[in-house]
Amino acid sequence: MKRLPLLLIVGLMVWCPVTSVSGGQLLYLASQRDKAIIAYEVARDTGELRRRFQCDLEATPGAMAFSPDKSFVYVLQSGLENGGAGVATLGRSADGALTLKGTAIIKGGAPYIRCSNDGRCLLAAHYGSGLVTAYGITDGMCTGQLLDQKMTAKTAHCVELDPSGQFVFVPHTSPNRVYQFQLDSELGELTPNDPPFVGGPDEDHLYHQPRHYAHHPKLEMAYTSNERGGGISAWSFNPTNGRLELVQTLSSLPLNFNGQSAAADIHITPDGR
Repeated sequence: MKRLPLLLIVGLMVWCPVTSVSGGQLLYLASQRDKAIIAYEVARDTGELRRRFQCDLEATPGAMAFSPDKSFVYVLQSGLENGGAGVATLGRSADGALTLKGTAIIKGGAPYIRCSNDGRCLLAAHYGSGLVTAYGITDGMCTGQLLDQKMTAKTAHCVELDPSGQFVFVPHTSPNRVYQFQLDSELGELTPNDPPFVGGPDEDHLYHQPRHYAHHPKLEMAYTSNERGGGISAWSFNPTNGRLELVQTLSSLPLNFNGQSAAADIHITPDGR
């Protein structure tokens, strides 16, 4: 397979969800330089990217999230006219083209957003303030209505859900924790679980500080990428109470690697393999 121009992609985007369309897949890039979301078709045989669509935005784009049925894309924006942050709602047509439907102001910038499984609210992790917030969604549009907010700790990097959509997990690097909540998506209410967080690998472990979270699509397991050292932790998941328990932490690097490393994002293929 032909290697993609990774340096170019990293230089242009802050988030790149991939989704299927009729006949193939599209890769959406948030381009800070262009203040736009750019869609590329991914060639099945070579992996090459062919530019298809562009949707211009009012301000600098960041994290993105799909609605459950993929008919909307939500984009975090910074540097709006009032100097604040907002969420743009983009309508998505059958061929994958995007149209700006509106922008809602939110409480502050966030490195990660995630739509609830029923599409009723948009969750955000706020890195600087340590807030985890829930905003209302009506008829697919993010309204900016603050439904709930919970204070955790600084360096909230990511917010993700278990497959049922009942439990929310927010990994934090500096306190080396994963905060865990119960979600009432109808009301947009977050309730800290018991305990409210679980600790990552010990600070003296080479690989610690959980950053991003991925839940296994079939097994009662979850995984975090650990920023410090570049390792991956496996967590057992209790679907009854939504609690995590640390099981194992391994390196994501070759055995002969010698040098410094850090890890950012983590994903699992849809088949869970």
